[in-house]
Amino acid sequence: MAAGMQAADLIVDPIMPNISWPDAYPQVYAVIHLVRLLAGWSVFPEPMSTMVGLSNLLSGQRHRFPDSLEQHCLSLLCGAGLNMALANVLRPELMSTYRMIRPMLQEEPCEEGAIA
Repeated sequence: MAAGMQAADLIVDPIMPNISWPDAYPQVYAVIHLVRLLAGWSVFPEPMSTMVGLSNLLSGQRHRFPDSLEQHCLSLLCGAGLNMALANVLRPELMSTYRMIRPMLQEEPCEEGAIA
């Protein structure tokens, strides 16, 4: 890249909106679309690493929206090629979703007991 950095040196972190924002749903769609573009060689000659602050989605809104919204977004983002997520790993439901989708995201099947 022009600044002398390699794509492997960078992590793109698109802003995950809070679900209370008036345009939250189109913004979530835009984040998923951007992750897909960056992971699929569509923007740069190499796929870019991506990270999303998943916990931003329901921050302060857990009383109004179901926790499962984070789980669904995690599945969609991982399917789009997300590399990393900033998330509350102490939430059992979210970790259960991660454990279920993780083997589907790997080229090699997981060994017995390899899922954390």
